[in-house]
Amino acid sequence: MLVESVKCCGCGACADICPVNAIEMKPNEDGFLEPVINGETCKHCGRCDKVCPVMNIDSLKTVDRNVNCYAGYITDEEKLKRSASGGAATAFYESVLARGGCICGVIYNRDFTRARFVCTDDPRYIKGFRSSKYIQAEKALIYSDVKEKLDEGREVLFIGLPCEVAAMKAFLGKDYDNLTLVDLICYGPTSPLVAKMYLRRLKSENGHEIVDFNVRHKRNGAWQPSYLRAKFESGEVYVNEFFNTDYGFAFDMLARDCCYKCSFKGDNKCSDITIGDFWEADKNAEYYNKGGTSAVMVHTHKGARFLAECGENMLLKRAEYDDILRGNPMLTECREKKPGRDNFAVLMKRQGLRAVVDAYRPIAAGEKNLLKRIVKKLLILAGLRREE
Repeated sequence: MLVESVKCCGCGACADICPVNAIEMKPNEDGFLEPVINGETCKHCGRCDKVCPVMNIDSLKTVDRNVNCYAGYITDEEKLKRSASGGAATAFYESVLARGGCICGVIYNRDFTRARFVCTDDPRYIKGFRSSKYIQAEKALIYSDVKEKLDEGREVLFIGLPCEVAAMKAFLGKDYDNLTLVDLICYGPTSPLVAKMYLRRLKSENGHEIVDFNVRHKRNGAWQPSYLRAKFESGEVYVNEFFNTDYGFAFDMLARDCCYKCSFKGDNKCSDITIGDFWEADKNAEYYNKGGTSAVMVHTHKGARFLAECGENMLLKRAEYDDILRGNPMLTECREKKPGRDNFAVLMKRQGLRAVVDAYRPIAAGEKNLLKRIVKKLLILAGLRREE
């Protein structure tokens, strides 16, 4: 038995643990991966239920909770520039690799339409791990891979979304002193279909392959707002404020069903440390950097020891939890399901991303901006204004 589809977070732990490979992760109607059981192969052993983070949250959430909060940034300016916010994840990765450990993060595939987890001791992967992906990552056998390395006695750092961290904890079934679990402040990723449709159109309009892509680009090194940046094989670069793009609109509109009732908010954290953007950081504080400031919340004694070992790479100062929470309500709240979300998913598959966003954006913007949009469209059709 598996958790019902609307509650499933698509972590894939059930597929990894199945001893007879009876579970396969397949895209659902919205493009999100979910487990499908082969009834003829399944032996009804129940292992899938035991590793489901949603079904076992009460036994997974962190008991040793002693939240100490910090804020700061990685001191290397170039690495800070390439990070989504203050570069905490990069500093963590580098610290573990320096001790001979392994790091787990998410990288894009070659055409940036999919993302997947990798566990490695190769420092070259840090570049790919940096910055947010905003689509749900494929797990494959990441849980088994991590367990194998832990059992060999190697230190492992796993950074993922709260549900992915909980899934790792459930799969392992016990605490490992050589494992540090770090989760991200999570709004909820969008469907990989969004990335596929958006990038396919960009590629078609430009006529060249995309060789670099980032949804959290820092334009001129500035942390806010976030920009989407695509670099083409021709050398041409496309840059636009993220939420002004079709990708950004879809990210805000279309999340997985479980994200609207997330099981891993607030006191249901399963990690040693939580990191994310410190959106409401005091600009006069010593920990603030206009190039990006990370919020770091330590939940366990193991997390505190780990952070102490990473201090050389970062400037870190104590911060208040309430200040972090003020700019990050997703620490305790689930994202709101937008009106028309279900129809948006259906129409996107039928008509494409551009068409459905064009139809929905005036509604989302409200009547005040609707008039401006109509006027703009009329000017374009009359040849008095160029399409942007």
